[in-house]
Amino acid sequence: MNFRRRKKNDSHLEGGALSDILFILMLFFLMISTMISSDAIKVSLPRAGSSKAVPKDIIPIYVTSDLKCFIRKDAVDMEHLRTLLEVESKKFKNPNVILKADKGANWGRVVEVIDVIRALNLPFSVATDRKK
Repeated sequence: MNFRRRKKNDSHLEGGALSDILFILMLFFLMISTMISSDAIKVSLPRAGSSKAVPKDIIPIYVTSDLKCFIRKDAVDMEHLRTLLEVESKKFKNPNVILKADKGANWGRVVEVIDVIRALNLPFSVATDRKK
């Protein structure tokens, strides 16, 4: 009988190559995350020469060129806009509505949205792009 111990192979993982791969993955995700747009609804904003900073407690309302309204990412019909906006405004201490209307939108619909915002006595701003 052979009672000699066999020599065990040591298996190990090189740390240098692993750290290089993790560094490259981290750079990749950092670069990709900066390319992601914060706005979920694509709206082509009109340009303006003057603009101010956006307040913190905002409720974004989008009006698209095909007459659809959104509060944040949720589609809203005009009949429910007032109640949903009222619910959203109660979530903040000082709510500010930011109206983001497409420059190709029907301005009659935009005025209807403004009327709802004013009926709730909420401060609002109209979002624009800066002129270059």
